[in-house]
Amino acid sequence: MQALRTKFKSLSLAARQTWLFALIMIIVFGSLGLFVETAIRHHFKVGDNAELQAIIDQVEKALSQGNANLGQRFEDILIGHHHPLLKVSFAQGELLYLSDPSAKTVLEWSPERQSTDESFTLETADKQYYRLRYHLFETTAGQRFHITVAIAIDYHLSFLSQFNHSLRLILLAAIVMSTILGWVAIRYSLRPLAEIVARVRKLSVSQLNNPLDTRAVPKELAQLCDSLNTMMQRLDLAFGRLADYSSDIAHELRTPVSSLMTQTQVALSASREPEEYREVLYSCMDELQRMSQMIADMLFLAQTDNSQQLPDLEPIQLANEIKDLMEFYQILAEEKQIGLFCHGEATLLANRLMLRRAIANLMTNAIKHSAVGSRIDVEIETRQKKICIHVTNPGELLPGTDELKLFDRFYRSRETENKGTGLGLAIVKSIVQAHGGEVAFNSDGQQIRFSLIFPSR
Repeated sequence: MQALRTKFKSLSLAARQTWLFALIMIIVFGSLGLFVETAIRHHFKVGDNAELQAIIDQVEKALSQGNANLGQRFEDILIGHHHPLLKVSFAQGELLYLSDPSAKTVLEWSPERQSTDESFTLETADKQYYRLRYHLFETTAGQRFHITVAIAIDYHLSFLSQFNHSLRLILLAAIVMSTILGWVAIRYSLRPLAEIVARVRKLSVSQLNNPLDTRAVPKELAQLCDSLNTMMQRLDLAFGRLADYSSDIAHELRTPVSSLMTQTQVALSASREPEEYREVLYSCMDELQRMSQMIADMLFLAQTDNSQQLPDLEPIQLANEIKDLMEFYQILAEEKQIGLFCHGEATLLANRLMLRRAIANLMTNAIKHSAVGSRIDVEIETRQKKICIHVTNPGELLPGTDELKLFDRFYRSRETENKGTGLGLAIVKSIVQAHGGEVAFNSDGQQIRFSLIFPSR
């Protein structure tokens, strides 16, 4: 059974619909044929019973009127009926009338049957069929008679046999024709789906921005087209980001590599003092450290973006975690006489290392861009089933900064384009999104606020 189910599921949609349609046709036409056959059998039975009852009524009338010339009267009663047989006897067993002596055994009285007073089908030894009924009659004078009457139904059964044979052939032909026409109709109905498949197969990267026309397909397929269009938009954006990412990587790596090559070529162009070579090596080491940091950040972003489930989630007391980070950055902040303050308390289910890195990146940026003698506030807020971490420092955006691109990879304002890797805020955004949250930025010209918004779990 499991193998049949697997094989059925592997069939094409048209084949599956055709088989199901054929099964429905078999059930419908089979039920119709059974109903017609049953109705005809019932019709014949009702007619036979009416004919038997008519004979019995006339026999009862004759018996009630007296015994004069009853044989002739019974024969007259049987005229016009379908090969009738009649036997009338006294209740004590004495025979009064028998229409056909050869049918004496057929018309033998049965006490068991007479109690029901219903007709039944009787098959004789020579394969003849009769509709037979036993009836007990008592006159007003108190005389009792056994009446056995039968009519031949061979003609009915022959007609039913031929009719059933013809009906089965007609129904079989109807099922076959309906199945073929159903298959044609299903194939025609699935043409829009085949056209969508053909269109999608021909899609290339350059055609992802050409959506499928939902107006040219049936309503049932419009949702499929909408889903495909949405997927194509996501793919187009993903390919665009990938192309931009590759271009940014090439651009970011070209500068330090060119610098290393230039310094090395200059150092090798002439003989120099050991101190000069040492300076060149220190300069090369700075560039290599910057490249190493960039590669490490890129690997971290790739791991965060591709992680389906965050490992090692644990409840974290945010106030304690932020105060520990403030102690770590206290020396760096004291160099610029910057105060670090934490407000609020909440517990967040998160990956501890990733959360520390996101907050640390924001604190590093805040210390770097804050004026001497200022303060940095980290506020923890719980609202509407969300936990927010706000990092606020005095200042304003550097000239030439695009707020919409702050969290993009490798983005740096013109004032800082030769400093850092441009991946710090991108890492913050990636970490928060991996936790199911979002980032926000706000600046009023006097203060800069970065917000990490996490769902409360």
